[in-house]
Amino acid sequence: TGGYGGIGLEVSEGLAEAGATVYCVDIASSPTEAFKKTRDYVRRIAEEDESIGRLETVQVDVTDAAGISNVLSGIADKEGRLDICIAAAGVAVVSDAHSFAPEALEQVMRVNTHGVLYTAQAAARTMEKHNSRGSIVLIGSVAGSVSLPRGGARKEEPSWLGYCASKAAVIQMGRSLACDLAPKGIRVNTVSPGIVNTPYGPYSLRTIDHSDSNLQVSRIFSRGR
Repeated sequence: TGGYGGIGLEVSEGLAEAGATVYCVDIASSPTEAFKKTRDYVRRIAEEDESIGRLETVQVDVTDAAGISNVLSGIADKEGRLDICIAAAGVAVVSDAHSFAPEALEQVMRVNTHGVLYTAQAAARTMEKHNSRGSIVLIGSVAGSVSLPRGGARKEEPSWLGYCASKAAVIQMGRSLACDLAPKGIRVNTVSPGIVNTPYGPYSLRTIDHSDSNLQVSRIFSRGR
Protein backbone atom coordinates (compact mmCIF):
# COMPACT_ATOMS: atom_id res chain seq x y z
CA THR A 1 0.00 0.00 0.00
CA GLY A 2 1.10 3.58 -0.50
CA GLY A 3 2.67 2.33 -3.71
CA TYR A 4 2.52 5.47 -5.83
CA GLY A 5 5.33 7.34 -4.09
CA GLY A 6 7.86 7.61 -1.31
CA ILE A 7 9.02 4.48 0.47
CA GLY A 8 6.18 2.38 -0.97
CA LEU A 9 7.24 3.08 -4.54
CA GLU A 10 10.93 2.49 -3.83
CA VAL A 11 10.15 -0.88 -2.25
CA SER A 12 7.92 -1.78 -5.19
CA GLU A 13 10.72 -1.03 -7.64
CA GLY A 14 13.15 -3.19 -5.68
CA LEU A 15 10.75 -6.12 -5.54
CA ALA A 16 10.08 -5.87 -9.28
CA GLU A 17 13.82 -5.85 -9.94
CA ALA A 18 14.02 -9.03 -7.88
CA GLY A 19 11.41 -10.68 -10.11
CA ALA A 20 8.15 -10.08 -8.26
CA THR A 21 4.79 -9.14 -9.70
CA VAL A 22 4.00 -6.10 -7.58
CA TYR A 23 0.55 -4.60 -7.14
CA CYS A 24 0.93 -0.99 -6.05
CA VAL A 25 -2.15 -0.14 -4.01
CA ASP A 26 -2.94 3.52 -3.44
CA ILE A 27 -5.86 5.80 -2.65
CA ALA A 28 -5.11 8.01 -5.67
CA SER A 29 -7.44 7.50 -8.61
CA SER A 30 -4.57 7.63 -11.09
CA PRO A 31 -0.82 6.90 -10.85
CA THR A 32 1.61 9.68 -10.02
CA GLU A 33 4.29 10.84 -12.44
CA ALA A 34 6.89 9.23 -10.17
CA PHE A 35 5.09 5.91 -10.45
CA LYS A 36 4.81 6.18 -14.24
CA LYS A 37 8.56 6.80 -14.55
CA THR A 38 9.31 3.83 -12.30
CA ARG A 39 6.94 1.57 -14.23
CA ASP A 40 8.56 2.63 -17.50
CA TYR A 41 11.98 1.85 -16.05
CA VAL A 42 10.88 -1.62 -14.92
CA ARG A 43 9.37 -2.34 -18.33
CA ARG A 44 12.56 -1.19 -20.03
CA ILE A 45 14.89 -3.44 -18.06
CA ALA A 46 12.41 -6.33 -18.36
CA GLU A 47 12.90 -6.22 -22.12
CA GLU A 48 16.54 -7.18 -21.56
CA ASP A 49 16.11 -9.49 -18.58
CA GLU A 50 13.17 -11.91 -18.44
CA SER A 51 13.64 -12.44 -14.71
CA ILE A 52 12.44 -8.89 -13.99
CA GLY A 53 8.91 -8.62 -12.61
CA ARG A 54 6.26 -6.01 -13.30
CA LEU A 55 4.27 -3.26 -11.61
CA GLU A 56 0.48 -3.19 -11.56
CA THR A 57 -1.87 -0.62 -10.03
CA VAL A 58 -4.95 -0.91 -7.83
CA GLN A 59 -6.97 1.91 -6.29
CA VAL A 60 -8.38 1.50 -2.80
CA ASP A 61 -8.61 3.37 0.50
CA VAL A 62 -6.81 1.37 3.22
CA THR A 63 -9.25 2.70 5.82
CA ASP A 64 -11.97 0.72 4.05
CA ALA A 65 -11.54 -2.70 5.65
CA ALA A 66 -13.85 -4.47 3.21
CA GLY A 67 -12.26 -2.69 0.26
CA ILE A 68 -8.67 -3.66 1.05
CA SER A 69 -9.80 -7.20 1.81
CA ASN A 70 -11.50 -7.50 -1.58
CA VAL A 71 -8.46 -6.08 -3.36
CA LEU A 72 -5.96 -8.48 -1.80
CA SER A 73 -8.29 -11.43 -2.26
CA GLY A 74 -8.76 -10.51 -5.91
CA ILE A 75 -5.01 -10.21 -6.50
CA ALA A 76 -4.38 -13.62 -4.98
CA ASP A 77 -7.21 -15.21 -6.95
CA LYS A 78 -5.76 -13.78 -10.16
CA GLU A 79 -2.11 -14.65 -9.46
CA GLY A 80 -2.76 -17.86 -7.53
CA ARG A 81 -0.99 -16.70 -4.38
CA LEU A 82 0.03 -13.80 -2.17
CA ASP A 83 3.60 -14.03 -0.89
CA ILE A 84 4.35 -10.57 0.48
CA CYS A 85 2.28 -7.65 1.72
CA ILE A 86 3.91 -4.35 2.65
CA ALA A 87 1.74 -1.84 4.49
CA ALA A 88 3.36 1.49 3.68
CA ALA A 89 0.39 3.86 3.32
CA GLY A 90 0.52 6.71 5.78
CA VAL A 91 -0.18 10.39 6.42
CA ALA A 92 1.36 13.03 8.64
CA VAL A 93 -0.73 15.67 10.38
CA VAL A 94 1.09 18.32 12.41
CA SER A 95 -0.30 20.64 15.04
CA ASP A 96 0.59 22.19 18.37
CA ALA A 97 0.56 19.36 20.91
CA HIS A 98 -1.71 21.14 23.38
CA SER A 99 -4.34 21.86 20.73
CA PHE A 100 -4.16 18.77 18.52
CA ALA A 101 -7.69 18.61 17.13
CA PRO A 102 -9.73 15.42 17.59
CA GLU A 103 -10.46 15.21 13.87
CA ALA A 104 -6.75 15.54 13.03
CA LEU A 105 -5.85 12.78 15.47
CA GLU A 106 -8.64 10.62 14.06
CA GLN A 107 -7.31 11.10 10.52
CA VAL A 108 -3.74 10.14 11.27
CA MET A 109 -4.74 7.15 13.41
CA ARG A 110 -7.31 5.98 10.87
CA VAL A 111 -4.75 5.79 8.06
CA ASN A 112 -1.50 4.99 9.87
CA THR A 113 -2.86 2.55 12.44
CA HIS A 114 -6.30 1.30 11.43
CA GLY A 115 -5.34 1.12 7.76
CA VAL A 116 -2.21 -0.88 8.54
CA LEU A 117 -4.22 -3.30 10.67
CA TYR A 118 -6.92 -3.75 8.03
CA THR A 119 -4.21 -4.40 5.43
CA ALA A 120 -2.42 -6.94 7.60
CA GLN A 121 -5.66 -8.71 8.50
CA ALA A 122 -6.67 -8.96 4.85
CA ALA A 123 -3.23 -10.23 3.86
CA ALA A 124 -3.25 -12.86 6.59
CA ARG A 125 -6.68 -14.15 5.59
CA THR A 126 -5.66 -14.27 1.94
CA MET A 127 -2.37 -16.03 2.63
CA GLU A 128 -4.11 -18.61 4.79
CA LYS A 129 -6.76 -19.20 2.11
CA HIS A 130 -4.07 -19.86 -0.52
CA ASN A 131 -1.83 -21.88 1.82
CA SER A 132 0.94 -19.32 1.47
CA ARG A 133 3.55 -19.10 4.19
CA GLY A 134 3.95 -15.45 3.41
CA SER A 135 5.49 -12.32 4.86
CA ILE A 136 3.73 -9.19 6.07
CA VAL A 137 5.83 -6.07 6.58
CA LEU A 138 4.49 -3.03 8.42
CA ILE A 139 6.23 0.27 7.80
CA GLY A 140 6.61 1.96 11.15
CA SER A 141 8.99 4.81 11.88
CA VAL A 142 11.79 5.81 14.19
CA ALA A 143 9.15 8.30 15.37
CA GLY A 144 7.33 5.37 16.95
CA SER A 145 10.23 4.81 19.32
CA VAL A 146 11.62 8.31 19.91
CA SER A 147 9.94 11.68 19.92
CA LEU A 148 10.45 14.29 17.22
CA PRO A 149 10.07 17.38 19.41
CA ARG A 150 8.40 20.28 17.66
CA GLY A 151 8.50 18.18 14.52
CA GLY A 152 11.63 19.42 12.85
CA ALA A 153 14.94 21.17 12.74
CA ARG A 154 13.29 24.54 13.30
CA LYS A 155 11.71 24.80 16.73
CA GLU A 156 8.82 26.95 15.49
CA GLU A 157 7.43 23.99 13.55
CA PRO A 158 4.39 22.24 15.08
CA SER A 159 4.40 18.89 16.85
CA TRP A 160 4.25 15.45 15.23
CA LEU A 161 2.49 14.02 18.29
CA GLY A 162 -0.23 12.20 16.35
CA TYR A 163 2.22 10.72 13.84
CA CYS A 164 4.53 9.49 16.59
CA ALA A 165 1.63 7.90 18.47
CA SER A 166 0.31 6.19 15.33
CA LYS A 167 3.69 4.69 14.48
CA ALA A 168 4.24 3.50 18.05
CA ALA A 169 0.97 1.62 17.70
CA VAL A 170 2.17 0.04 14.45
CA ILE A 171 5.34 -1.23 16.13
CA GLN A 172 3.40 -2.93 18.92
CA MET A 173 0.82 -4.17 16.42
CA GLY A 174 3.61 -5.90 14.54
CA ARG A 175 4.73 -7.74 17.67
CA SER A 176 1.22 -8.92 18.42
CA LEU A 177 0.50 -10.00 14.86
CA ALA A 178 3.80 -11.85 14.67
CA CYS A 179 2.85 -13.93 17.70
CA ASP A 180 -0.71 -14.52 16.50
CA LEU A 181 0.19 -15.51 12.94
CA ALA A 182 3.37 -17.50 13.53
CA PRO A 183 1.44 -20.79 14.06
CA LYS A 184 -0.01 -20.30 10.57
CA GLY A 185 3.44 -19.94 9.06
CA ILE A 186 2.97 -16.23 8.31
CA ARG A 187 5.82 -13.93 9.30
CA VAL A 188 5.19 -10.35 10.44
CA ASN A 189 7.89 -7.73 10.82
CA THR A 190 8.00 -3.98 11.22
CA VAL A 191 10.56 -1.70 9.64
CA SER A 192 11.17 1.70 11.25
CA PRO A 193 12.86 4.05 8.78
CA GLY A 194 14.66 7.11 10.00
CA ILE A 195 14.11 10.47 8.36
CA VAL A 196 13.72 9.92 4.63
CA ASN A 197 13.58 12.78 2.15
CA THR A 198 10.32 11.92 0.38
CA PRO A 199 7.51 14.21 -0.77
CA TYR A 200 5.56 13.01 2.27
CA GLY A 201 8.26 13.47 4.90
CA PRO A 202 8.89 16.25 7.43
CA TYR A 203 8.66 19.49 5.53
CA SER A 204 11.72 20.84 7.33
CA LEU A 205 13.79 18.33 5.37
CA ARG A 206 12.81 19.98 2.11
CA THR A 207 14.18 23.34 3.27
CA ILE A 208 17.50 22.05 4.61
CA ASP A 209 20.76 23.36 3.23
CA HIS A 210 22.07 20.01 2.02
CA SER A 211 25.66 21.18 2.15
CA ASP A 212 25.33 20.74 5.90
CA SER A 213 22.37 18.37 5.99
CA ASN A 214 23.78 15.88 8.52
CA LEU A 215 24.24 18.62 11.09
CA GLN A 216 20.81 20.08 10.49
CA VAL A 217 19.00 16.73 10.58
CA SER A 218 20.74 15.90 13.85
CA ARG A 219 19.08 18.95 15.40
CA ILE A 220 15.67 17.36 14.90
CA PHE A 221 16.35 15.11 17.88
CA SER A 222 16.18 16.52 21.38
CA ARG A 223 19.78 15.77 22.35
CA GLY A 224 21.22 16.74 19.00
CA ARG A 225 22.11 13.18 17.96
